[in-house]
Parts: sequence; C-alpha cells; structure tokens
Amino acid sequence: MTQPDPKSPPRYFDPRTATDANASAQAYLEKWREETQARLDAAQERSAELQARLRDSSFEATSRDQLATVAVGASGNLLRVSISERARNGSPVQISQAVMSAYRAAARQAVEQNTAMVEDLAGSKAAADLRALLPELDDEEVGQ
Repeated sequence: MTQPDPKSPPRYFDPRTATDANASAQAYLEKWREETQARLDAAQERSAELQARLRDSSFEATSRDQLATVAVGASGNLLRVSISERARNGSPVQISQAVMSAYRAAARQAVEQNTAMVEDLAGSKAAADLRALLPELDDEEVGQ
C-alpha cells in the first residue's frame, strides 16, 4: 500500500471544484431564502386579510319569540340590543331570556363563521386550535 504524499492535499479536496461547490451552495441558500421569504410574505398577507375580515364582521340574531335582536362582533362582544314593541306585554324575565337566547344564537354564528374563515385562510389545524379555545354555546341554558 502506498502512502499519500504529505505535500499534496487529500484526494477528497479538489481546489478546482471548491469554487464551484461554494457557488452552488450559495445559489442553493439564496433560493431557499427567497422561497422562505415568499412563504413568510404569503402568511403575513393571509394574516392581515384574516384580521381585517374579523375586525369588520358582525353577527345578528333574533330570539325565537321575536322579542329581542342582538348583534355581536367577531369576538362575541355585544354591539347592539333591540327590544321589539311586542316586549311591552312581556315580563322582565321573558325579555331577559329573549335577549340571552338571541345573544347565544349570534355568538354561535360568530364562532361558526370565524372558524370557517380561519380554516379557509390558515388551514384546518388553525381552525381546530381556535375551536378548542372557544366555549360551547348551547341553544338554551339549563333551567330555562
């Protein structure tokens, strides 16, 4: 077996191809950076669109007995309550139940629409994560 010449570089290093390898690595890294930046830009655009759609959304529902109509924002925040003329003959308990029923229906709409919007723009995992954070809204509370 022959010993390599200690004055020559090892066989796996070829100075003639080192610049080609360096240029290839730089081109690969530049392409990766551009693709990553494009994905980041697209995600930021989707995020801005989602924020705008959520900010501008409101949901309205009327109680089954038509005594109250409630509007809520995207987060379920109360925007408006309207009591119908028919409520004049109703008791305070009936009116408050009508308001709460309408509120739950509007909030349920907000949850459903916002979850669908998030799924459309950010995917099903993000929508599932959102669903996990939101409370369940039954049609009527127990005891009514």
